[in-house]
This record gives sequence, C-alpha cells and structure tokens, in this order.
Amino acid sequence: MAGIDNIRDNSFDRLSEEERKRRARNGGKASAEARKRKRLMEQEADILLSRKCTTKAGKAALEELGLKTGSNQMAMIAQQVKKAVEGDMSALNWLRDILGEKPAEKMDSSIKTVFGFEGIDDEISG
Repeated sequence: MAGIDNIRDNSFDRLSEEERKRRARNGGKASAEARKRKRLMEQEADILLSRKCTTKAGKAALEELGLKTGSNQMAMIAQQVKKAVEGDMSALNWLRDILGEKPAEKMDSSIKTVFGFEGIDDEISG
C-alpha cells in the first residue's frame, strides 16, 4: 500500500484541519528527537572509536601490521585488513566500501562512455 491509498485506508483524509496540524506537529517533534538521538549516538561512537585501543585482539592486529599503538577505529580496520588478506570476502567488501569503491556507485557515472553512447542525443536530434 503506497501513496494516496495509504492516506485513505487510514482515514487521514477525513481528519479536521486542526487534527492534521496537531499530528503533523507531533510527527515533526518526534522526527527532531530521532535526529537528535542519532546525532548523539554518532558523536559517542566517534569518541569511543578515537580512543587508544586497549584490547588484546586490537593490539595484536595493529602489531601484525607494524603499528605499535592506534585507536579503536584503527584496530578495527587492521583486523578487517588481516581477514581480507587471509581471503575473507566480506572483509574485503567492507574495506572496499569504506574506501568509497562500491561498484554500483562507480558504474552509474560511466555507463554512457563504457557502451559508446556518448553524444547519442546529438545524433538523434539531428
């Protein structure tokens, strides 16, 4: 169910103007609160990830890559690098994704030139 059917099936089209405004206002407040919680969680994660790594596994992963110390974030990436080198495809995909090398994102910008359709609009319009 999508679009106008969703509105009709839930009787939103029969609400008074005041009730629609009240619900919209409440929805806006809830949305603002959700954005605030998400922003706070991102800030807290950033703080924890930037702290010095103190776990045995994290330190070991850093040392394997020739680093004496590093942040929790660096230790996590080091562990993923280790897994990727050992052949773990999900770790390899994760690393590729955080580097901004997702195939779908790269493909969209170059489809016209890959198939040789560059300038096709000029040929069609004459």
